[in-house]
Amino acid sequence: MSFDEALENKRLFMLDYHDLLLPYVNKVRELDDSTLYASRTLFFLNDDSTLRPVAIELTRPQDPQTQPQPQPQTQLVVRFEDAGH
Repeated sequence: MSFDEALENKRLFMLDYHDLLLPYVNKVRELDDSTLYASRTLFFLNDDSTLRPVAIELTRPQDPQTQPQPQPQTQLVVRFEDAGH
């Protein structure tokens, strides 16, 4: 199934903690030995009614000890598997 077909058939769902968590990310990262990302996760609804994660976006502000950048750092992790697995 293509992305467009999954979208049209309402088989894609998003869990979005980005806007909720981003204000707290700097505060948590100031603590020793801790980190936090603001995340968005895209899920595909399988035929057996389970959700399979297919993409995860992790965002955190730039490290204050490095040169500041206008945008937060974003890491996109994408995993697609053959439906036969």
